[in-house]
Amino acid sequence: MGKLFTELEVIELLTKERERAIKIANDFQLKYQEQISLYDKTDQTQRYIAEQEQEVARKIEISIDGRTLGLEPKLQNQIKVDYKL
Repeated sequence: MGKLFTELEVIELLTKERERAIKIANDFQLKYQEQISLYDKTDQTQRYIAEQEQEVARKIEISIDGRTLGLEPKLQNQIKVDYKL
């Protein structure tokens, strides 16, 4: 039988995973920002693609985070509701 988790442990694990997902999306934003700088003067098509990819990464980060949009009253309460804890 696998390990049983307490409500608090579940909340902590989900919060950590959420923060990890935000970091991944942010890392992609930074990657594409660097590409935009590289293509700034040389290749406008590649620059455009990098700008679009950066925007997608930004929207993903905002969607995961929610705090920047004021959508998150309290993360722990939302987790309890979403996962019926």
